[in-house]
Amino acid sequence: MSWNLQKINNGGNTDGPAAVQTPYASVFNSQQHLGYRDGTGNIWDSWYDPQGGNWKLQKINNGGNTKGPSAVEGPFIGVYRGQQHFAYIDNAGSLWDSWYDGPGNRWNLQKINNGGNTSGPAALFGSWANWVSIWVDGTGAQQHFTYLGADRAIYDAFWDAGSNSWRLQKINAGGNTSGPPAATSPEACLYNGQQHIGYGDNAGNIWDSWYDPNSNNWKLQKINNGGDTVGPASVADSRPFLWITGNQQHFSYLGDDHAIYDPFWDGGGNSWRFQKINSGGATSGPASIGAPFASVYNGQQHIGYMDNSANIWDSWYDPLNNSWNLQKINNGGMTNGPGASHGACIWVWNAQQHFTYVDAGGTIWDSWWDGASPSELKVTPTSIEWSHNVNLEGLDVGSIQGPVGITVTSDGNYNFTGQLNNSAWLPYDFSVLIVLKSKSGTAFVFGVSGSIGAGVPFSNNNYQWDNNGNNGTIKDVWADLEAGCALHYQSAANVDLSTLWNDIQAAVGAVTQVIAVVGAL
Repeated sequence: MSWNLQKINNGGNTDGPAAVQTPYASVFNSQQHLGYRDGTGNIWDSWYDPQGGNWKLQKINNGGNTKGPSAVEGPFIGVYRGQQHFAYIDNAGSLWDSWYDGPGNRWNLQKINNGGNTSGPAALFGSWANWVSIWVDGTGAQQHFTYLGADRAIYDAFWDAGSNSWRLQKINAGGNTSGPPAATSPEACLYNGQQHIGYGDNAGNIWDSWYDPNSNNWKLQKINNGGDTVGPASVADSRPFLWITGNQQHFSYLGDDHAIYDPFWDGGGNSWRFQKINSGGATSGPASIGAPFASVYNGQQHIGYMDNSANIWDSWYDPLNNSWNLQKINNGGMTNGPGASHGACIWVWNAQQHFTYVDAGGTIWDSWWDGASPSELKVTPTSIEWSHNVNLEGLDVGSIQGPVGITVTSDGNYNFTGQLNNSAWLPYDFSVLIVLKSKSGTAFVFGVSGSIGAGVPFSNNNYQWDNNGNNGTIKDVWADLEAGCALHYQSAANVDLSTLWNDIQAAVGAVTQVIAVVGAL
């Protein structure tokens, strides 16, 4: 396992021009997409194609894939039913969506507000970023574009597949709830089938307007400042970051003392809890100058932020040791990436955790931890063993996670096991593929595909397998396996094994023969 650094634009992986904001990461069809805006309002997408094993660049608006006008905020990327959506705001406050239709293999353009698909008013834009939250409801039928209007009310424009129509709702300020006007962009999150839209007001209060499907009504709760928790006031224009891990819902925010605070609802304990993350709290990390960004990786909770010396920090909780840890990501920390001008986007792709940020010159850097490197592979004269924690992020809520392991022995016996848990609200199909390649090029393939039920409160949310047997070719080429075994791993939601095999072949390289030990390709 190791840390790595890559330069994304400005003559790095792609020739994309300089960026003016932190990029927005998205995983689509097993591809890594880093969307960003340049100084002239063009939206660019630097993306990695695992099937071809190379990086590519596409221009999204302004005569690129679509004729959408120049952007002043964004992009914000969401995935819905095989579609990839790049949304942004123009200088009239209009919210545009340039989207790729995977089944139809074509690009489309739609205007969301300001007399477009809905009558939603103009979005606020200006000296600070208006974060548009793109999300899918618990049924999978609705795609939502939630934004801050110029009137400081939060609006939610959404496509309802059930009625085959666009709809609009006002969330606060006398709309669905009586929450006060917003001073920050909204952040949406699904938890146990509930729709939660969080924001901050100009007094530093964090509010949560949420829809309860059990009672079919909207509710309002104040999170900090004497509300659900004793967390202090937030920085007035710094949005909260809403995220899920297990049965906990977190509202992480930047306090007015520039410490990161994390109020969270603990579903297991049926109570609110509160923790201070840096500045002498859970870790000794220095003060933050911006909103936090959180990610769940291998069951670990990671909360990242930037200090006033352009360093990116990661305060992370290790459940195995029940302890908090601190790591510096750039500037001579985990990597030699230069100083940051904005906070990092933290995201997960397969076994990798990425901290992607932009420097003062507009170059995008990606410091990433490779959790599936060959050091996890244990080779002895009589056995080869590998274990890993699968983490399929980027779903509607939480992730599909769990241990996967493989053991092969010199007599040809094999044991391929796994147990995955779905903490997402929706059911998903998944595939896991492992390739053991011998020194001379014999590739042994172990694969499993299945359907995993929805997470809590439903009960059918686990998938287990235990495949045992004997393969004569393993025994025949054992000396070659022991001499130079390489392991390659790939996993994905809603992707079949044959697609994963096509994606992984570039990494596997030349082979002399392929032996499908478990699972048909």
